[in-house]
Amino acid sequence: MASSFVEPRLEFATEDLKRLLEPRDPPCVSIYMPTHRRKTEGRSDVILFRNLCRESERVLEKDVPGVVAREIVERLKALDQEEFWDEGPRRDGLAFFAARGFSIAYRLPGQFPELNVVGGSFHTKPLIRFLQSNAVAYHLLALNAHRVALYEGYGDSIHELPLPGVPQIPGTENGTELEGGAVDRMRYGQGGPKDQAKIDLEKHFRNVAREICKGSLRASSRPMILAAPGQLQSVFRKVAQISSLIEDGLVVDPAKLSLDELRTEARRVLEPEIQRRIGKVRDEFSLAQSKKHGTDALKLVARAVVEGRVKTLLVESGRRIWGLLDTASGDILPGDASRNAHDVDLLDELAELSLSRGGEVYVLKKDEMPTQQGIAAVFRF
Repeated sequence: MASSFVEPRLEFATEDLKRLLEPRDPPCVSIYMPTHRRKTEGRSDVILFRNLCRESERVLEKDVPGVVAREIVERLKALDQEEFWDEGPRRDGLAFFAARGFSIAYRLPGQFPELNVVGGSFHTKPLIRFLQSNAVAYHLLALNAHRVALYEGYGDSIHELPLPGVPQIPGTENGTELEGGAVDRMRYGQGGPKDQAKIDLEKHFRNVAREICKGSLRASSRPMILAAPGQLQSVFRKVAQISSLIEDGLVVDPAKLSLDELRTEARRVLEPEIQRRIGKVRDEFSLAQSKKHGTDALKLVARAVVEGRVKTLLVESGRRIWGLLDTASGDILPGDASRNAHDVDLLDELAELSLSRGGEVYVLKKDEMPTQQGIAAVFRF
């Protein structure tokens, strides 16, 4: 096949995961890598992608018949074009998948560690974790006396959203001040009565909340964090009708924080909810294991997954156990020490199979796992 431009997808949802989990003829190539939002740093992204592709090509050439390997290599090369790397929206991470008759690319607002996997199926564990992080995705509204900004956060990533039509300061539209000196009055007492300044500020915040709800927040149920100085926090909360606005905010002038600092502070506010969810599944596994309704033995987990008996599966992020899984019996064969192109990461394969059987899957960091085995399962019965 001739190389052609691959249009990247900018969102990844459960339906996309289901598409990747569809049966395909092996081998399947999965490439993950971090990318930069600044175009000036894009050259390093291209170099990293080429290096990951070369690693995949070496495995393909060793284990796969010529015509099949050539087609997949051509699909990899289709992404190595200036049009893909230099044009269109830029994101924090790239996920690319190629197999016979199929290729797809995702540019997503989430950091992925660099990884290339050639195996019997697509490697989706990083994207399962991405979806898991999106379960606690959030908005952050940053405002002070001069600027309103809205950010969208996914796990460890955050980026600013456009706010068309949202007034930036009292009495303005699109950043242009109107008559009346409302900007000065907002500073309480500098050029206008305090009462009038408060009225102007409340009116301004009502307009901000209304425009945001009409646009960026429409139909969104994600929690919103308010980052603003204490005096503005109380006024905004009084007049804004935003049901997703959470009680704990960042009492700070957001202009004094970098984007990374805003992200860190936002995650700190959300951390109790994140840890509550992780703690709940860890406790569920510990209780199930004590009653013989759960296990961390890989062979037992594999058999239970194939039989559809797994209610909740926990797998360790970044850990890979190579081998072959008989999806009819649940038997496991050890993997080729030299990484055969038809082997699979058993943790990834069991996560995918569990999802297809209606189970819940959590991809956790090593220190979040309730076991040292890289896997843990809670049985339905």
